[in-house]
Amino acid sequence: MCRIFLFFALLSFAEFNAFSAKEVTVYGLPGCIELKNEKNRVVVDPNIGGRILVYEYKGRDVLYFNHAHDGITDGSKIKRIDAGRFDFGPVKTIPSHNMYLKGRWEAEITGERSVRLTSRIDPRHNILLVRDFTLDDKTSKLTCRQTLINKGEIPLRRYLWSRTFVKGGGVYIMSMNESSRYKKGYVAFVDRDDVTLMDYMPREEPDVTIEDGFLIMSAPSVYKRIMTDGEIGILAALYDNNIMFLKKYQVYPEKKYGGISCFTTAVWHLKDEIYEIEPMGPVENVAPGDSISFTEMWYLAGYPFPEDRKPDVDGLKQKIETLTGVGE
Repeated sequence: MCRIFLFFALLSFAEFNAFSAKEVTVYGLPGCIELKNEKNRVVVDPNIGGRILVYEYKGRDVLYFNHAHDGITDGSKIKRIDAGRFDFGPVKTIPSHNMYLKGRWEAEITGERSVRLTSRIDPRHNILLVRDFTLDDKTSKLTCRQTLINKGEIPLRRYLWSRTFVKGGGVYIMSMNESSRYKKGYVAFVDRDDVTLMDYMPREEPDVTIEDGFLIMSAPSVYKRIMTDGEIGILAALYDNNIMFLKKYQVYPEKKYGGISCFTTAVWHLKDEIYEIEPMGPVENVAPGDSISFTEMWYLAGYPFPEDRKPDVDGLKQKIETLTGVGE
C-alpha cells in the first residue's frame, strides 16, 4: 500500500512539475520563462523588450518570429523586434525609448503559471514598466497586464498598448463602433512617395468588409494599417490550420485615446507575411509616484477555417462568447 501511495505521489509531483513555470532556452535565447498547461504553452522572453515569444495551442503557435534572430540576445543588433511586443506612447512626441523596446528586462516567476517582467529605468523617461503574465490552469486564457509607474518628478500623459506580431495568411477581425466618429467606421494609413498619409475615407476593397459590428480583412489591404474606434475590445485572427487567436480588452469611451485618429483598435500588415494586432489603452495622467495599467486577455482555440475566407459572423460571435466565458 505504501509503495502504491508513493507511486501516485511521485506521479502527481511529476505532473505538477511538468506544468509549473520554469526557465527554458527557446530559439537559442536563454533565461526565458515557460508557462504551460495540458494544451497550451506560453514562453516569455526577458532578453529583448519584455515580450511574449511563443503562444501556442496543441503545438500550434500564432506569433511571428524571424528565425534569423535565433540566439541574438542583444536587441540593438536587431532592427525589428518580433513576436508579442508591448509598448507605451505617444511614440512620435517623446524621446526614443529603445531601452524599453530592445533592452533586457528582469524576470521573476510569481506563481505556478505566472511570471513578472520588470524593465530598467531610462532617465530620459523616468518610467518603470512591469508586465505580469498568467496562464489559466486549464484553458488558453492568458492574462497580460501592463503597468507604467512614473518614477520622475513631473506629471506625464501616457498610454499603454500592445503591438503583437502574428503570422500572415489568415483572416483578421476587429471590432467597430456603431456610433463611430469615422464616416466609414474606420480610417487607414497608406504609404505614398515615401510619406505615410491618413485616409479618412478609405476606398472600398473586396477583401475588407464590414459585417454586424466587425471589420474583416480576408487578404492584405491596399492600406498598411487600418484603425477603428470600436467600443468593444475585440481583435481576432483565423488560420488555415484551424486555430483562432483572440484578444479581449476593455475600452473606455469616456476617456481620450492617443494617436492622430484617437483609435482603440488597429491592424497593420507587411504584405501577407506579418500582421500586427494592436489594442490601445486610453491616455492617462500619471502623477509622480503614480501608475496606470492596461490588461488584455488572450485566447486560443480550435476553429474551422472558412474556405471562402469569409467567416460566419454569428458563429464567430458565439465562439468569442464561449471563449471569454469559459475558455478552451
